[in-house]
Amino acid sequence: MLLNQKRVLGVVGLLFAFIIITIILNSIKSSMEDKQSLKDLTDENVLYEIQTIVNGLYNDEYPEPSYISNKILYSEDGLNNVYFVNGYLTKIKEEGIDYQKNVNYLIITNGIYYEIEKIEEADIEKYAEKFLSEHKVIDLEVTNQNVIPSTNYDEKAKLTLYISNFSELLKVDPQKAYELLSKEEKKNYTSAEDLKNNFNLNIDAGIESSSKKKSTYTIKDYNDNTIVIQENKLLDYTIEFD
Repeated sequence: MLLNQKRVLGVVGLLFAFIIITIILNSIKSSMEDKQSLKDLTDENVLYEIQTIVNGLYNDEYPEPSYISNKILYSEDGLNNVYFVNGYLTKIKEEGIDYQKNVNYLIITNGIYYEIEKIEEADIEKYAEKFLSEHKVIDLEVTNQNVIPSTNYDEKAKLTLYISNFSELLKVDPQKAYELLSKEEKKNYTSAEDLKNNFNLNIDAGIESSSKKKSTYTIKDYNDNTIVIQENKLLDYTIEFD
């Protein structure tokens, strides 16, 4: 009888150990899958680093073009990070402004150095999903000596980017500028064309003062305009003018 009890206890013990090992392995697998997953960028400092990196590609051109990020997706694994950047480029030429939309980049960093490569695929999310299905982030290598730039980021830099984005789009892509307006602000215009023709505020991306209540920023620019920005998440916001 005692021998049978010991056998039962032994089987139960093995079963318990098997369950614990299975839970641990599933947890590790889930953690690895989460790291490999695609996420929206939330780190404002990284946004500013990426802006600096991409605009640095055009330093030799004059007048210096302007690149503005619209959407940044990323995946990480330990030391490595991979960023999929969607944005647009404007260049001032004698005949007018050259507007290039869907100028996309792949950036890989290892905490010190980075590599950057232009992406021809217009759909950044589609490209990112395909890339991650073919590569493990942990195995990516940064083979050059491009040092990740040191940036003096503050909140005003982000708000300046948001305002500059609206001002640039108003000139080159009024429909995109119209889509940035809040529901209340859209009531002042019948269409994107109406916005382009009748927006008469002299907006300055330079910020004299700003305040924040939850996710709403109230900004005063150097031309004494009041700008209200409602931020849903990084690079996802609406804008209105008071």
